[in-house]
Amino acid sequence: MLIAKIQLSPAKSVIAEVLRIGLVKFDPRPDWALVRWPVGDRPMRTHVVWMHPDDTLFIWVREFNFKERQ
Repeated sequence: MLIAKIQLSPAKSVIAEVLRIGLVKFDPRPDWALVRWPVGDRPMRTHVVWMHPDDTLFIWVREFNFKERQ
């Protein structure tokens, strides 16, 4: 699971899940990211948005591997 910290405004940052990275039909630039926040909330309460690194500050992106406890 890819998790990113994204700066939305000078006073607000969010932790978001990166769902997909790739091309979109509405813009020729590569590397668009489909992100969702807050992580782990119900689908109807989340924000799902396409963001591009040229337009948005991605503070960090990390991969997390969550394993179930047995």
